[in-house]
Amino acid sequence: KNMTQHIIMSEEGDLVVFDVEMEFEMVNPTPHAFAFSPYLQFEKGEYALLKSVTCFEEPACGKNAQLSPSASGLGSIEFRGKEVNIPPSGGSLRFKYEYLVKYPSSLGFWYPNFQYPTIGLALTVKAPSNFAVKATPAENESSGEWRYPNKLFMPGEHLDIVWDKLA
Repeated sequence: KNMTQHIIMSEEGDLVVFDVEMEFEMVNPTPHAFAFSPYLQFEKGEYALLKSVTCFEEPACGKNAQLSPSASGLGSIEFRGKEVNIPPSGGSLRFKYEYLVKYPSSLGFWYPNFQYPTIGLALTVKAPSNFAVKATPAENESSGEWRYPNKLFMPGEHLDIVWDKLA
């Protein structure tokens, strides 16, 4: 819950670069400790670069975070972090992921997927002045800002981030 996703867009030749800083709280509603491993997965064509993974309460969890070929053997790359225990009965741990992904400018969309049920998302996108950016409609919006305080995103759902490059 309480996820913030700050994205800075830039251009690199014919590519759009998304520099992402994502922070969230992983909550355990069960009466037992919950083992959690931070996980990120990217497709080969996203040219992903993992900058850091942080668990504020368990610093060793994301130490020396690196992407490696996915266990599926299908060409994706992933990060699997050290397992940490989230305390029971509403206990939580706070995580931050920092990474880059790149897409062809002409593609015009990026659909980041949710891996965990997520409520309370705040999205900020800072784009170059020659881009018009839109995202999934939100309860509260302003230029480059979308707030989804009550929307529940479920695993497998995605956020729409679309852009048009202006002349």
